[in-house]
Amino acid sequence: MRGSDGHSFFDAAVAPPSHRSSDDTTADADLDARIISSSPHDHPAPFRLLGTAAMAETKARSAVIVSCPHAGRHYPEELVAAGSLGLEALRDLEDFAVDALLDDLRHTTIGGICNHIARAYIDVNRPDDALDQAMFDEPVTAAKQTRKVMAGYGLLPRLTSARAPIHDRQLPVDVVNRRIQRAYRPYHDKLQQLLGNAADTHGHYLLVDCHSMPATDQYNRQLPDIILGDCHGRTLAPSIGKQIDDFIQSKNFTVDWNTPYAGGYITSHYGKATGPGQSVQIEINRSLYMQRPYQIDASGAVRVTALLRSLFQFLDSIAGHKAHTAR
Repeated sequence: MRGSDGHSFFDAAVAPPSHRSSDDTTADADLDARIISSSPHDHPAPFRLLGTAAMAETKARSAVIVSCPHAGRHYPEELVAAGSLGLEALRDLEDFAVDALLDDLRHTTIGGICNHIARAYIDVNRPDDALDQAMFDEPVTAAKQTRKVMAGYGLLPRLTSARAPIHDRQLPVDVVNRRIQRAYRPYHDKLQQLLGNAADTHGHYLLVDCHSMPATDQYNRQLPDIILGDCHGRTLAPSIGKQIDDFIQSKNFTVDWNTPYAGGYITSHYGKATGPGQSVQIEINRSLYMQRPYQIDASGAVRVTALLRSLFQFLDSIAGHKAHTAR
């Protein structure tokens, strides 16, 4: 996502033509989806590490850890073969380009993790037993059918965001364990390691789970620039939430909390407002940085990237204080 001169491709895309390098026009190819092998012997890495997490250090430089679970653009061929939808239709479950917006983490002390595997294959932001019984050709061990599961958005999504069926047949039960072992378990094992390193080094951590959202809600009402989620006060101390809110608004972005996105499994599972490990979800309005589906508005993306970079630096500066002591 970043050239040898240290500038992101967002910066290059808004530079005058005379200042662009010869490969600037191909930069968006980094954001293309790709079909990957389903062979267990030919799996690319299911995630990549962000920022200082990529430096193979056991001591975390910052108590702030970033997670990006839904920006994956790798589509295993077994997923594509199991339905009649093309790649373009499957992609509407992506948090498009959020990983690229986080590229400047490398210039901070913060580390994190970004999923490579597409959400349509398995959703790492769900409990591992959030299974839709109707999807399988025999009974599966599943948790109580939640609203999200029944709506088609469980561990193995049944529908795209446009509510098109992802699979054209019921799936064998062994698909669940195979997908968990391929993508879900590695993501959570590494995320837990990063959080554990931060807690061991600093005595606490703040997890920031990053997503994107459409410009409008299901009733066609305009959504704010940023929606912050703390599971309605359960995962983040109010004083920390207020500082985050005030900081984002000071950068001339509109902010709201918890509606319609209060925080998914990652936020709720790894954070507790009164504990040493806290979490917040950030939803970024795609209209800020996208022109058309799967195309970047470069000037908007530069603005959002700058916001995130400054926000994470701000969070790093306050993360030395245990959040639950400042309620």
